[in-house]
Amino acid sequence: MVRLPHRSEIVTALVVIALLWAYIWEVCRERRALAPPSGVDTLAQFAKSMPKPRHLALVENNGTTAFVWIGETSGPFDQPSGPSCYLFDTSGKLLAWQPDTGEGGPLDSWAIAGHSAKEMTLSEAIEENRE
Repeated sequence: MVRLPHRSEIVTALVVIALLWAYIWEVCRERRALAPPSGVDTLAQFAKSMPKPRHLALVENNGTTAFVWIGETSGPFDQPSGPSCYLFDTSGKLLAWQPDTGEGGPLDSWAIAGHSAKEMTLSEAIEENRE
């Protein structure tokens, strides 16, 4: 004889599924909050719409020079290996971004170089890319 699930087992399973869905939704929401806003594609625009950088530096990496903006980490539900990283060319154009550094992503080497480079202020970076 096949035993049918008891109502409490069904409710427990539904609660677990709902919690898992809520966790995944929250992690996605936290990562989306780190994304550059739509239409923002320069360092000056980015500086007006995002929180101040944790670290900002002009970095040379593999023969290319760029501004590296080390940003916030997502959380508390998303457990990133490192902070977000945004890469701008020397004219201030946004080239790439990554919500989480430290796991071998395309901007990890830039983030490492950015952390070890001399920090600059936001106004210095904006002034430098106007030249």
